[in-house]
Amino acid sequence: MNSESVSGYIFILPFVIGFLVFTVFPMLASLVLSFTDYDMLSAPVFVGLKNYKQMFTQDPLIYKTLFNTFYFTVTSVPLKLAFALMVAMLLVNTNKITSIYRAMLKYCDTALVTKIDHAYDADTYFPSLDENPEWKMTKISEEQTCFDLEYYFTVYERI
Repeated sequence: MNSESVSGYIFILPFVIGFLVFTVFPMLASLVLSFTDYDMLSAPVFVGLKNYKQMFTQDPLIYKTLFNTFYFTVTSVPLKLAFALMVAMLLVNTNKITSIYRAMLKYCDTALVTKIDHAYDADTYFPSLDENPEWKMTKISEEQTCFDLEYYFTVYERI
């Protein structure tokens, strides 16, 4: 290996260590512990697929939970990607209008996030959620998308 390769490995080492410590090892530990009966006070006891069998046959909320996860992913991810592409396309040209776009988008982002944050803090803004619980996942997905707008604006503001 030459010195350039060594330098490259040294530069990516902090990321690799962080990825292993904060992502890979916890995921593997969760997978291993899912096959055990563990209460944090005694040693884990291997039970095989018993936890999964119990989850899919005795837990009445598992299918609702899986549906909510699927619904959130299907609605929020495409919205975020579409919005990121739209912002990138608006800001890729450097003309007189670009600075107006940037100012408007930053203002809209701040106003929208503030409004949504206050609206979700006060139940009086959405009284229909109690009457119509089917809309809760839609509102959560919209809220998450709007909160991520600030990230996109900050990233594309630097273009």
